[in-house]
Amino acid sequence: MLKSSAFYNTLLASDAALLALLGPGGKILNAWPQLVTAFPCVIFQDVNQADREFGDNAPTMSELRVQVDIFTKDAAGAPKSSDLGIAVANVFAKEFFYCPSNGEVPDDTVGVRHRRMVFTRAVSASDLV
Repeated sequence: MLKSSAFYNTLLASDAALLALLGPGGKILNAWPQLVTAFPCVIFQDVNQADREFGDNAPTMSELRVQVDIFTKDAAGAPKSSDLGIAVANVFAKEFFYCPSNGEVPDDTVGVRHRRMVFTRAVSASDLV
């Protein structure tokens, strides 16, 4: 029932709308760099994969939680973090994730926008059949 970071990377990197917004200089990363220097940038982290229900001493349902951080620069022609957020939300919605947390923190001193989104989904054993 568990998903790997390769699953999330493939999910994001195979979406044409997201890739078009990111452009040639944009990046999709599965770990935080020491310093974000490439803009726009989408960083995802597998936050939690907790078993929720059990039957016959085996998990029958798990909850997946993924955090996505989007960084953009305020520049002419650059995509907005809200546009990237919509594209990312659409990618996860296709896999039946919902977004219980979504917010943006602008840093106007350097012209950077940081949007953090959390996606979650319950996966049952029947989903794997």
